[in-house]
Amino acid sequence: MAHCGLPTDSLLTPLPDFPLTGPDWITWLREPEEDDVVTALRTHTCTGRPLGTPAFIDQVEAILGHVVRPRKGGPPHKTHRKERKHG
Repeated sequence: MAHCGLPTDSLLTPLPDFPLTGPDWITWLREPEEDDVVTALRTHTCTGRPLGTPAFIDQVEAILGHVVRPRKGGPPHKTHRKERKHG
């Protein structure tokens, strides 16, 4: 709440270079979100996947060491094995 110009709390870390503080922050929080932004936030919250630019997702994948983007659905593709000749 300190960034809203309200009393500070010793558990909160101050935001030294935060661009919006005091009344500006409160005004920004009260602005309505665009429907597509709300939909994206809700979708990614439900799936647990990160939301961001492709570059951001690349960074997340590099840090985690695995793919976080959605993959194709369905069962895994079968690998073709050479058939053995019988007899």
